[in-house]
Amino acid sequence: MRFGPLLALLLSGLGSSVFAGETTTTTVSDKEAAAAEKRGDRPERPTRPTYLRPRDQMDGRGPVASAPLVGAKQDVTGSNDKHLSEVTEFAAKYLTEQNSELTYIQVKAEVQVVAGMMYTLHYRGNDAAGECLEERTLVVYDKPWLDERTLKSDTVTECT
Repeated sequence: MRFGPLLALLLSGLGSSVFAGETTTTTVSDKEAAAAEKRGDRPERPTRPTYLRPRDQMDGRGPVASAPLVGAKQDVTGSNDKHLSEVTEFAAKYLTEQNSELTYIQVKAEVQVVAGMMYTLHYRGNDAAGECLEERTLVVYDKPWLDERTLKSDTVTECT
């Protein structure tokens, strides 16, 4: 492999600003801008550096701020999603088979886009008196286009 042109680009400073996530700033004086306008040239305008803000500081403006982070878990608790309700029914049947004496209440639901959908469902198991006896985390892998749904893990912990 030849690294000559790439290395020259990086060492020239142009590549370093691109890889650092910054934009280059070109400034022109007022005299240069006036002279360029007289010639009919369009002068270069100064540009401001653009930095991506961390996800927790995004204010909802622009395509980057509104796009979900691919591959990351997203909280979908309380969502009216059809697939989520189907997965919740699947998990409820499983929990009833495991322990029919407890009443399970869904506390939290998360979804992660993988080669399908990975649902992480958090439940609290209460007895007849309403006292929490166990907490369960079910991970359900769903491929809706294949009509395939499998339970990947069931983790039982004590109530906190």
